[in-house]
Amino acid sequence: MDMMMEGKKTFLTMENDEVCHHLWSTPIILAKPFGDNFLKKLKQDVKPLLEEGGAGNLNQTDLWKLPNLPDTMLEVKAKMIELMDKHYRPLSEMPLPAFRASKGYFRKVEPNSPYRITPHKHGNSIGVGIFYINAVEENPGNLVCIDPRGGVNWINQFSAFKKIRVEEGMMLIHPGYLIHFVEPSDPNKGMYYGDRLALITNLTRQYEDFLETLAQNESSIKKMGSIDQ
Repeated sequence: MDMMMEGKKTFLTMENDEVCHHLWSTPIILAKPFGDNFLKKLKQDVKPLLEEGGAGNLNQTDLWKLPNLPDTMLEVKAKMIELMDKHYRPLSEMPLPAFRASKGYFRKVEPNSPYRITPHKHGNSIGVGIFYINAVEENPGNLVCIDPRGGVNWINQFSAFKKIRVEEGMMLIHPGYLIHFVEPSDPNKGMYYGDRLALITNLTRQYEDFLETLAQNESSIKKMGSIDQ
């Protein structure tokens, strides 16, 4: 990649007499990267981790630090990193290191048990990856994303958020700064979502990788920060 050409993204240009630039996008990735057979095997593979006393049954556990994880889980993690790099890297003009997965955990909802997630974001994470291993058809839940541009004065009050009806086998990636929460897809069923299981991970870049990449591209970065175009 020509980093100096990428650096010109800072400057808006007019190739015609009129142009509308869409600035500071909030990239939301939706994908269904795996088939039914893979999903069936993944459901079986994670069962031991979710059993009472299982190593993955505690929210404070980082799944990626556990030994002997099944290949299916590692494939999910690898696909999240792949999609993150594919869609997020072009948004930056800086030479950046690879993404890494950190703090992987399960979010499990038992049938007939209420489930409520209030509006929140994921701290210093660059991105958040979610893979829905189980989701019921009748009330899978909506992931509600709130417009992060707090000063925007939309005339239509419902423009301030977007909803994603989750599906089994769906992979969803959003920026860590995005405030989000879960609501029922069917309001008549309330906060009861049936048997629902998601594998969630934060996606970050490591400080040491940053330093190494900056050192390798020091000349290009200095030119990006100058007024010499």
